[in-house]
Amino acid sequence: MVTFSQRLVLMNMPVDEDMSVHFTSTLMALIRTALDIKIARGGEDRGQMDIELQKEISVIWPHLSQKSLDLFVPVHKASDMTIGKIYAAMMIMDYYKQNKAKKLRQQLEEQKHAPMFQRMDASSLPQEILCSAKALPFLSHSAGSAL
Repeated sequence: MVTFSQRLVLMNMPVDEDMSVHFTSTLMALIRTALDIKIARGGEDRGQMDIELQKEISVIWPHLSQKSLDLFVPVHKASDMTIGKIYAAMMIMDYYKQNKAKKLRQQLEEQKHAPMFQRMDASSLPQEILCSAKALPFLSHSAGSAL
């Protein structure tokens, strides 16, 4: 069973400069994916499958113009923006947001259980702090002068 998102990626329609898709290309892509007609899966060459389908359509409809044929089966260049690329970018962004939120929740959970104050070893302090602490005068307190 192919999910909607898988079908959308398989359709992989080109997106115009105005961020729209052509109705004819969308309809043909829906038909192709529903009937599994020349669909590239895995390592198959999508461009080669599109060219083969264009040739087969040309045999069936020899008087079909190249413009119409390109609308039926658009042949993509690697630089073309497609629905599949947009969807992949959205999935990556969604994964990033989920991962970031998960890490933030883990940090908050760790902070809840961590003690507010922790004893520090003087050797872990930066050298500048240690030097300036040695220069400070210390007040001497006697045990009997407590308030």
